[in-house]
Amino acid sequence: MKKALLLCCMVFCSIISKSQTVETDIVREKASVLLTREDLMHGYLPLQDVDKPAKKQPFTTNAEIEQFLAKMSEKDGISQDISKWLSQNLTTYNNGAVIIFVRHPLDLTKLYSQEKSSIGEKYSALCTKKNDVEKGLSLYKSEQADLSKLLIEERAAIADAPNKKLSASKIAQLQKSYQLNLDRQVRLRPLVESVQKEYDLLDANLKELQAKYKDAMNYIVEDTTQIITTVISKEDGEPSEYLLDKRNIMVVFLGESFKNYSLQVSNGKKSFPTSISNFIKLATGVIEYQNKSAGFTGCTPSDFDSNIPLTFALLKQKKIDPPSILSLAKKDKVVQTLATVHEKSYLGVKVGISLINIDNKSFKLNSNNELTVQTDSLKAKDLKFNLMGLVELYPFGRDYDRLKLVTDKDNIPIHERIGIVGGLRISKDPLETIFAGLSFAMSKAFNIVGGMSFNKTAKDVNELQVGYNTTLDYLRSNADKEYVSKFYVGISVSPESLFKLFGVKE
Repeated sequence: MKKALLLCCMVFCSIISKSQTVETDIVREKASVLLTREDLMHGYLPLQDVDKPAKKQPFTTNAEIEQFLAKMSEKDGISQDISKWLSQNLTTYNNGAVIIFVRHPLDLTKLYSQEKSSIGEKYSALCTKKNDVEKGLSLYKSEQADLSKLLIEERAAIADAPNKKLSASKIAQLQKSYQLNLDRQVRLRPLVESVQKEYDLLDANLKELQAKYKDAMNYIVEDTTQIITTVISKEDGEPSEYLLDKRNIMVVFLGESFKNYSLQVSNGKKSFPTSISNFIKLATGVIEYQNKSAGFTGCTPSDFDSNIPLTFALLKQKKIDPPSILSLAKKDKVVQTLATVHEKSYLGVKVGISLINIDNKSFKLNSNNELTVQTDSLKAKDLKFNLMGLVELYPFGRDYDRLKLVTDKDNIPIHERIGIVGGLRISKDPLETIFAGLSFAMSKAFNIVGGMSFNKTAKDVNELQVGYNTTLDYLRSNADKEYVSKFYVGISVSPESLFKLFGVKE
């Protein structure tokens, strides 16, 4: 029976204390919106002087992120469920809510630059001048073409004058007109060349400005060599990045490149089944946005598509079973840990030593084979050490990861150190002694325990007739027994602590 019970416990522990499991499908709902430069600067950084280059990244404080997300929740395109989550949890973080804000650093010289605007103004002025020059050049070239045609006609008329028997005065008039038009053509040629050069120079300058303008449009630039993570949560009403037993989590990504990443949650071994398993052993992981542009229309720079996506991922609570690690992965390889969710334990297993003042019974067998069991007249009480196996209940929960020596600072509350214990004696007969009481954790490894123990004690017998072949040892081991309550005190430690003490690997 005992072997069967032990086998069942071992199977149970091997199931519930298995190695970490990774959940990839952890997103309950996902939504994205596109942000412009004005969204980033004017809408969400009211304290920032946007006319000058900034010295800090956008969203460097929790308050800026809260304000940013609050305005985002009012934008079209975010699902009703996500907007509702933000409105309910954004500033209060009730029900253990957590926001994890993830982004790459932005190139501030690009983001806060006014170069695009100044280039556009220069382009417009230069383009207007080019258009004026182009109109003049067109008139000059048209006049030059008309003169060339007229000169050809006049040359032909002069050459054909003898055949038409024109008068001398008429021929002289034709020759004078031809000479005047020829002089005009000679004077017009360098003027056309000069205006053409001015036009070509203006056109070259405009092409250069167009190239600069295209580069200036690319002002949202991410440095993908770095990932910045901000964890926003509250504990006891105060901001805290320490996540204890949190499951209501939203991850917010700012950036284009995060579309190539995935979220993973690794649920680790829980403390209680791990302790049971160990007790049984004792007992037996820079991208730039390429903006689309149609160039310039007339003398006004055309509109362009330059924005950055903001993606909300609301996680499935049932997928997070602390202790958990939430990670950012790329091609199934963990790139960065986003947050650790610590476990709040309510059960624990300890191994302890107790000191009990038990009744000391004397067994006597007289010559008539009559058995007498009575309290020993010489030593009625006997102090006895017992090895205990205890199960602890923590009525207020216990944060083991922050449990330190009781005298240290930044510790768990005193009431979380209190436990209710119950257990058995570690022996061939575990039911020989039953323990109940309270425990107090002095540190993560060491506890003081005390309470009542119920010890199997032989009942008093007065000259009971027994068989002639019965030995005293047989009578002592088979005597009728009853549980007698006694106070006990002791110490207890976790099985893991004993492993560390003796250098045993778990």
